[in-house]
Amino acid sequence: MDIRKLKLDLTVALMNDYGGDILGMARDLMENHESQVGRFLDMRLVNQAALDQDHEQVLYSMEFERLSLDMQLISNMSTNDQTLNTFWFRQSAA
Repeated sequence: MDIRKLKLDLTVALMNDYGGDILGMARDLMENHESQVGRFLDMRLVNQAALDQDHEQVLYSMEFERLSLDMQLISNMSTNDQTLNTFWFRQSAA
């Protein structure tokens, strides 16, 4: 599995217009690499923490058969905008 290529593809996709749906774009991109990451299994909210009155930090995990994508987002609750803070991959033990 070429993690470097996945990171590059995801970074480029995020830099381009993704229509504001960060999680949907990331899932679509990962599903385009199904031969490497496997089938999509689940997406779950891992953690949610208030940063201030208008902002919260949210961590999502997208589980695939051979890889997980964790994405930490900053949500502006006043405007419903989300900004990606960071992302990382975790390979499954199998």
